[in-house]
Amino acid sequence: MCWPWVRTAACDGVCWLTLLGPRYIEKLGGMAALKQQLQLPDVSVQETDNGRLMVQAGVLPDVGAQEDGHPPAYVAVNRVLKSVRVPHPDQLHTSMDDAEGFTKANTLAWYARFDEVENA
Repeated sequence: MCWPWVRTAACDGVCWLTLLGPRYIEKLGGMAALKQQLQLPDVSVQETDNGRLMVQAGVLPDVGAQEDGHPPAYVAVNRVLKSVRVPHPDQLHTSMDDAEGFTKANTLAWYARFDEVENA
């Protein structure tokens, strides 16, 4: 099960916890370079025993309420990891029967939600 504040496997977006495997670490310049790039305010990085990297943005998960703006730690981590994000993700869905669900367009917007902040 994948909780909305944790991302694993393919780098499909930044969340409170983002787990990166060796393939993505290598694409981002290697473990040492990546750790250095992620030395950011409110971001902690931990290397696992099996060569993975766990990136934590903030102390607790943040839903990013619109009135509060985007969580700065998420935006900072996104800036570092954006180049390995899945370019054509599958369409998101909702598990609620009466909800409209996601379209291809708003799925892409969801994955890029922290990009807009960088360009502002």
